[in-house]
Amino acid sequence: MKKSLLALAAMGAFAGAAQAQSSVTVYGVLDKAYSSMEQKVTASGATTTTTTTTTGGSGNGGGGTAASQNYQTERIGFRGTEDLGGGLTASFNLEMRIGTLDSADSGTEADGLPLRQSNISIASKQFGSITVGRQTALMENAFGAGNSSNQNNFIGTLYYSGQKFNNSRSDRLVTYASPVFNGFAVAAQIGRRDVKTTTVTGQDEMSLSISYAQGPLTVNVTHLREETKTADVVTAKPEATVAGANYNFGPVAAFVTYAQGKNALTSVANDRSAWEVGARAPVTKAVTLQASTYRGTDQVTAAATKSDVSGYQFSALYNFSKRTNLYAVIGADETKNDTAGTKTQRSTYGVGARHTF
Repeated sequence: MKKSLLALAAMGAFAGAAQAQSSVTVYGVLDKAYSSMEQKVTASGATTTTTTTTTGGSGNGGGGTAASQNYQTERIGFRGTEDLGGGLTASFNLEMRIGTLDSADSGTEADGLPLRQSNISIASKQFGSITVGRQTALMENAFGAGNSSNQNNFIGTLYYSGQKFNNSRSDRLVTYASPVFNGFAVAAQIGRRDVKTTTVTGQDEMSLSISYAQGPLTVNVTHLREETKTADVVTAKPEATVAGANYNFGPVAAFVTYAQGKNALTSVANDRSAWEVGARAPVTKAVTLQASTYRGTDQVTAAATKSDVSGYQFSALYNFSKRTNLYAVIGADETKNDTAGTKTQRSTYGVGARHTF
């Protein structure tokens, strides 16, 4: 009994010492929505219409179906920071998606907690930070700077139109982020996964980013380059550049994004480019309105002709508090190829409630 009490006391003292050295924050998002999406596909003069409606959906961030549409992907996460002394800090971020979808598109994640973030970083006030592990791609920051609707999961924005080459997150990334100098900062990100036996199969990626944030202006320009190999043969070489910016005029904030990407491999050689403009206006302390529209072109393969792409989204947020709000969203997008005689039109609406902690 005495040994057990001593052991408990020692564990308590150790936990207390650990608490004194570091801080851990638990955070998360719960977001439930009612959403409906209609898709019309026209080819060879015939049109097929599909309508999907979901109640209580929690979203997987896919944005491509009604079942994946809510304002923000549900998640739970843990962040920790420790002061190492000498101007150095160590931190970690472990974040999981709360997967509660029961439809086919949720795949094996229907009842699991798939990892969104799993990384460790060392930071210096003088020299910047290095982060290793599963983390957000730098390209997401460029899209975020120019997106007026917080990169939500509903269709109708450039972010979810299929115009981006990058994954939102990746397992194998190493990121360097510089300190901020008069509002300016740079970042570089690399990732590599090669399996070599007699030949090499894998994927390499690299991103470079420059950003400025000071006063009412925020700008981010990011360039991404990837290469995929299968048995020593390069099967894809996508490159993309995204420039996003916003300026807060006070009564309204204006947003703009330009995105351009292509596959440098001649056998694939798809080419995409588009621009988006948007606005966000806090009408009252509780109500915020958001709107955006985009236009562009998309050449899916080297053999295909270019399609025209377009879309729009309107949304309204009602904030009960800093942590709890209601939202309503309507949006639509279209991909049209007059040469091929094909057209895909999607329209959506949704209402929901979101709580962050």
